Parts: sequence; C-alpha cells; structure tokens
Amino acid sequence: MKKLTALIFLLFIIEFSCLAQDKKINILVFSRTLGFRHNSISSGLKMMSDLAQERKWILTATENQRTYRLCGGLGG
Repeated sequence: MKKLTALIFLLFIIEFSCLAQDKKINILVFSRTLGFRHNSISSGLKMMSDLAQERKWILTATENQRTYRLCGGLGG
C-alpha cells in the first residue's frame, strides 16, 4: 500500500511540475509481481488509466520486464 501511495504522490508531482509545459507526458507503470499479487493493483491501474486519459497523458502499463528495460529503467 505504501508503494501505491508513493506512486500516486509521484503522479501528482509530475502533473504540477509540468503544468506550464506543452509536451506530452509519458508514464510507464511497471507492476510485475512474483507470487503474491496485491488486490489493489488492478484498482490502482484503473485509477491511473482514468487520470491519464483525463489529463491527456500517455500511459503504458505493463508487467513485461522487457518493456521496462526498453524505456530505460529508472536511470535512463
């Protein structure tokens, strides 16, 4: 739950820091799990998808590790 809260907080930071910019915002949501899968993941993805559609962001939600690497991971 702390990770989901942190992710939502990060989305709001991105929104407010980019208000004056005209360029598209690209967001990658990587939600791969091994074994246990928290029940709130699907709800969180739906909420982020709705928010992205409303704000005209480009949202890519994946559990595919390769997609994460192609987007540069955290450092790129």
